[in-house]
Amino acid sequence: MRFFGLVLTCAAFLSLSAQTSADELQALRKHLGVDDTFAIALAQERSLPSGPLKIFLAVGLDTALRDNFVRWVGEWNRTDGKKYGGVDIVQEVRDADVLIARYVISDHVSESTNTTPMTTSVYNRNTGRIERQTIARTYSSSTVPAYGYILQRSNNGLAVLLRNTGAVATGTTKKSGQDLWDEFRRLMKQRAPT
Repeated sequence: MRFFGLVLTCAAFLSLSAQTSADELQALRKHLGVDDTFAIALAQERSLPSGPLKIFLAVGLDTALRDNFVRWVGEWNRTDGKKYGGVDIVQEVRDADVLIARYVISDHVSESTNTTPMTTSVYNRNTGRIERQTIARTYSSSTVPAYGYILQRSNNGLAVLLRNTGAVATGTTKKSGQDLWDEFRRLMKQRAPT
């Protein structure tokens, strides 16, 4: 009975916090700057076209995230580009073969506080000795929902090759977007070497 109550609680939470696929597609269209009727569908096959690729980075105004992708593309072209095909970043969606899109829902911040025990050395004034004590270390973190996509042009719009969702820390770090880039690299390496 306890398990059943937990399942109901989780299901209720998920139904309140999750957006529908129609809502998600609408948010993606808005992020890409295309109209409501623009076709976006799941790809029939999860593979990238052969040869060098032109990609568009749909990361909004997050310049630090854009810098991460630019750095990774440069590394790719230096190390794997000759074997698996180069990657060029283009400035216009219409010039791209593939779009890498990532956005966060910044008004859905989730705060959490965690406390962990930590052993440290402290000076005891009463005894004049250094002693080992366990103290509680408390820290807080904030996360937001993140959505990442690898999209390929199709005959009538865009095809979703990969969808990646999860909670990420607020702010941008040198690793922000790494999971999406790793998936793109994996797809690139699945292609036949050039």
